[in-house]
Amino acid sequence: MNEPVILVPLDGSEAALAALPIAKVLAEIEQATLRLVHIAASKPPAPELLSRLRLAGPEFDGVTVDTLTGQPAAEILNIAKEIKPHVIVMCNHSSTEPRKVLGRTATEVLRRTSCPLVLVPPDRGLTPWHLHHVLVPHDGTPTTSAALRPAGQIGEHAGAELLVVHVTGLGTSSAEPGSLTTPRYVDQPQHGWPAWSNEFISRLASMCPLGHLHVRMFLAHGNPAAEINRLAEEQSTDLMVVAWRGVWDDPRAPILKNLLGEACCPIMVLRTADIEPLPAEHPPHLDAPSERTMPGKAAVTIDKRDSDAAIFDLDGVLTDTAGIHAAAWKVVFDAFLNRRADRQGLQFRPFEIEVDYPAYVDGRPR
Repeated sequence: MNEPVILVPLDGSEAALAALPIAKVLAEIEQATLRLVHIAASKPPAPELLSRLRLAGPEFDGVTVDTLTGQPAAEILNIAKEIKPHVIVMCNHSSTEPRKVLGRTATEVLRRTSCPLVLVPPDRGLTPWHLHHVLVPHDGTPTTSAALRPAGQIGEHAGAELLVVHVTGLGTSSAEPGSLTTPRYVDQPQHGWPAWSNEFISRLASMCPLGHLHVRMFLAHGNPAAEINRLAEEQSTDLMVVAWRGVWDDPRAPILKNLLGEACCPIMVLRTADIEPLPAEHPPHLDAPSERTMPGKAAVTIDKRDSDAAIFDLDGVLTDTAGIHAAAWKVVFDAFLNRRADRQGLQFRPFEIEVDYPAYVDGRPR
């Protein structure tokens, strides 16, 4: 089996060198060979090239450097097709000025390559890079679920933590067949989310062995790209892994475009069609049925010809659970408050549902 290769395109600019620290660490994690390709109008002498690319250090001993001339994107795509790299690592653009859009070369490579592509914000410079936190945005669709296993594998190899940000309120995620949505509890949301996230992690474990990988779940609501980038910055994310369908033309891929424009860290972009399919013994994605959902229970088939409707959740749908919760808490608190009043010689003040329940109980974790 051939040793995996990480391809790093460079153009001799200062900004493009920001890809080197990321590529070097990924090569160490994946036990891959670094292969640099320098594309310019003319081929400089070897010593000048090494000096320009800052490859004089011992850590770059044995690194392969190809020098090519021609149209940058076309040359990158040609060599990628030839060597089939494990991943391509390059900068979003090589401009020294701040900008929120991909450069022409990065855009063309993203649109046409079949390889995983890591796009690096050039303003991070040559600061050493470490991989401690890998973040995966997830909206419940099979498309975004496809990034989970590659991200989990990278996290496991690096000893990093996997952060899964489930974004609600996108408005379009439910249109994709097989989407898994979060529980939408208005009353007592803390009861639904922990159970849902535990089930999510159980299904993730069935997709890829988690080993010692630590997984944390986050729930975000609102503008997807803004919320994802906010959490990425708050959690000191080192790498974001995003899956997409490979269609870049407007109005498609708005979230990915915004993520790349505002990213605080490198982003690995994976085409869903190019991600290796899961083995047949595993669920195809997170929305597949899981035996962990109802342990010890036999499968039940519902035939729509026998029913007019099916209700899977009574809480707040057919029952006034908020009223039941409030009444139950009043019984508990009245007994406690009565005992405390007797012990401390105070006047007993009963628990008032209209005032105390919203202020001290409703919506609070416990």
